[in-house]
Amino acid sequence: NYYIILFCFLNILKLIGTETTSL
Repeated sequence: NYYIILFCFLNILKLIGTETTSL
């Protein structure tokens, strides 16, 4: 169960990272 939460959390971090890098 924790793996799914961590996976989703990492995905969110990637999205935020791509947005910040794009700016």
